[in-house]
Amino acid sequence: VSGASALTMGPWRRSGNEWRLEQQVQGLASLAEGRLEVSSDRILLYDASERSLINEPMPPGVDGNKARAKWSQRTRTLTVLAPMRADMQMPAAIAGCLEGAWQSEDGETIGTVAGLRVSWAEGGSAKIRVLDDGEVLLDDGSGAVRARLDARGRLVWSDGDVWVRANSPPVAASP
Repeated sequence: VSGASALTMGPWRRSGNEWRLEQQVQGLASLAEGRLEVSSDRILLYDASERSLINEPMPPGVDGNKARAKWSQRTRTLTVLAPMRADMQMPAAIAGCLEGAWQSEDGETIGTVAGLRVSWAEGGSAKIRVLDDGEVLLDDGSGAVRARLDARGRLVWSDGDVWVRANSPPVAASP
């Protein structure tokens, strides 16, 4: 994978020391018509009838208590800026985003990431290292490959492999 890309997690995009969420909300003309809740772990936006319009977890490592929200009445867009906790450096934040079970795009189980180690589904394990530019380095003994988290939360590897979160629906093949 060439060049550094912005770090993303679902609809969140990391820029420097903060994460940014921008979501257009067609169900509200103004924020006064709804109810916004920003907590240490989640962003919730409801319309006047208490229908959920946004329900997004905070990215790992943010200080949700210091998050700031703003509303654009012209574009009907909610923007939330959530700063990273002081103790979280770029590599630690990315490592937290990697935790959990992963599979190939066609649904084949690959393994589980815990800490900075991937345990392969067929046995064995390998170390993962998060580089300062936000890329992930995996060396399983047969050579190192790099990956980046893309806008859809997938790990896209330099050798062409793509990992998705386990329990994600398989990706349909393109004609």
